[in-house]
Amino acid sequence: VQTPLGRGYLSLEGYYRVTHDNIERTTTIYEDNVLLHTFENAGTSYSMGAELVLNTSLTRWYNLNWTLDLYKYRIEGVNETSRKESDNWSIRLNNDFRLGTFRFQINMRYFSPTVTSQGKRSGYRVVDLALKKFLLKKRLALTLQARDVLQTGKFEYTSEGENFNYHSVFDRKSPFVTLEITYNFNNYMQFKKKMPREENGEEFEIY
Repeated sequence: VQTPLGRGYLSLEGYYRVTHDNIERTTTIYEDNVLLHTFENAGTSYSMGAELVLNTSLTRWYNLNWTLDLYKYRIEGVNETSRKESDNWSIRLNNDFRLGTFRFQINMRYFSPTVTSQGKRSGYRVVDLALKKFLLKKRLALTLQARDVLQTGKFEYTSEGENFNYHSVFDRKSPFVTLEITYNFNNYMQFKKKMPREENGEEFEIY
């Protein structure tokens, strides 16, 4: 369902997604007092929910994109005892400002706690910033990005298995700042806009 809202739109989409050979981080006992952390195909995951999207241009220079995702998540491992379920949700808020040859973005995201094949992961939130400057009739662009500027991207991870219980905290160094210089020799910008965007809300890129 999609409803026009003046300079934008409001859409609601339901989905049911099944992922076979779901790739998950797993923990096993390697030897006495040593745990092995790796990634493997840990069964099948099921997601059923709805996504609400609001995209609107409040002014000629300010665009707001808001996405709310609510879904029931279930993962089934190699045996019935590893089956786990959780009620998950995430929210993304992207503010896009266009002032002449400058573009400025504020991207805020929150991901709720979720189950994993062996335990659970806590929720976390991230705020990213990006500033882009166009030069030479938009052929040359300078992009300055700062990820996790509030240093809130850390989360806790717990897992359990035969003869072990494990708890860890993921806390990366932040903010992470990058400077990118791009030059377009032909019609690359138009080609890029036609390419489908990946279903990965954790990445932030200014266009």
